[in-house]
Amino acid sequence: MIDSNGAGDAFSTAFMSRWFTGRPVDECVLAGSVSGAFACGAAGTHEELIAEDQLEAAISRLPG
Repeated sequence: MIDSNGAGDAFSTAFMSRWFTGRPVDECVLAGSVSGAFACGAAGTHEELIAEDQLEAAISRLPG
């Protein structure tokens, strides 16, 4: 982990982007978790943001 600042905002953004399109809550939580984890790997809060295609790729690499 480099910097946890912004992880909550990243989680909320990914979660809500799925939630507002009617996706199941477990899918929303997964997207939020991946986005929040991504945010912890970058210094600062706005230097590197996960794009939708990166989020989808990261989710697809998870087991299960």
